[in-house]
Amino acid sequence: MGQKQPIQILYQDKRILICLKPPGVVSVDQPGGLPDLLRRQLGGKGECLRTIHRLDQPVGGVMVLARSREAARRLSQQVENRGFRKEYLAVLTGSPEQETGTLRDLLGYDKRIRRAYVAPERDREVREAILHYRVLDTVSGHALVGVELETGRTHQIRVQFAARGLPLVGDGKYGGPPLAMEGIALWSHRLAFHHPQTGERMSFSAPPPAGEPWSWLAGRKEADGARNHRRRSNMEIRQERREDWDAVYCLVRKAFSSAEQSDGNEQDLVSALRESQSFIPELSLVAVDGEQIVGHILFTRVTVGGAQALALAPLSVLPEKQGKGIGLALIREGHRIAGQLGYGYSIVLGHAGYYPKAGYQPASRYGIRAPFHVPDGNFMAVKLSDQAPKVEGVVQYDAAFGIGDSQGK
Repeated sequence: MGQKQPIQILYQDKRILICLKPPGVVSVDQPGGLPDLLRRQLGGKGECLRTIHRLDQPVGGVMVLARSREAARRLSQQVENRGFRKEYLAVLTGSPEQETGTLRDLLGYDKRIRRAYVAPERDREVREAILHYRVLDTVSGHALVGVELETGRTHQIRVQFAARGLPLVGDGKYGGPPLAMEGIALWSHRLAFHHPQTGERMSFSAPPPAGEPWSWLAGRKEADGARNHRRRSNMEIRQERREDWDAVYCLVRKAFSSAEQSDGNEQDLVSALRESQSFIPELSLVAVDGEQIVGHILFTRVTVGGAQALALAPLSVLPEKQGKGIGLALIREGHRIAGQLGYGYSIVLGHAGYYPKAGYQPASRYGIRAPFHVPDGNFMAVKLSDQAPKVEGVVQYDAAFGIGDSQGK
């Protein structure tokens, strides 16, 4: 493709450059590729620009490139450790049955025909693929969805939706209808990562281009979704501090004040767990909107058949802030940190309709059992790493939970 317009640069310093990749341009460093075009635009043939992550050729949107070998190494580590957050917008042919959900598949890639596929079982060339989506708007048989990738497989978003009869508009490779404009209806909307030199958490976002198919979906839901997205982009999730304790106590009490299955003591459980041997400071997280703490999550150590795992309890969001994605954002950040700390599994006792959105499934599928009687669908677990070794047995909770050998509170 002949690139006539300058590539839009959102930010640059001595270590990184963030830009909008035009649809039709390849991400890799080759003649006419994104690094090559940027070098020409910047006027320096010897400019160091290294690709850290890729967007498929027909996909446009936000990308970051490293400007030194060390910056590339540190950013690549974040990609590997899932500390690199990637969010997309896509227009689907059809609409998912659920407004929010998690798609999990085993994906392979056939290099001969350059096409990904859903595989029935694992082998050396097949890897797990996980994404989370939210429907932002629907119109005339199409859906605008926000997508957050937990893994980064070749053609992942395209093939996972196509496998469910929801191909992306313009994506003929996977059965999507044709699109008048160049590219397909998939846009890299937001990136968040830690600066490779300063460690500062950085976030960059950009809306998709004007015109079809994005112009089809300009109704109230999209506007509300965009506002919510901006608000969540400004929300900070960080480790809880000592000075947060009083605010967290009040938040947890309010969050569970009208919960059906609550005993009213969740705020005291948090206080007790902080003083226990199972407490992990890095996994007591708060969500802060402006100067207000609006959410809290706590993961503590448990054992399963002698192996260490995590228990998620409790998860708390202010009542007036519920339904805005804060809880799922806390869970996913907790999972990311837990994976970096080397934990392989997280276990939760909770609502069977909510926690599967974050990848949880009945713990019995992993051979993990509760130390009390509970419906199978409410006692769940998630595997935090593909490399996590198999565990099985009865979960042993910290004494602070007040759970005996055969039943809990």
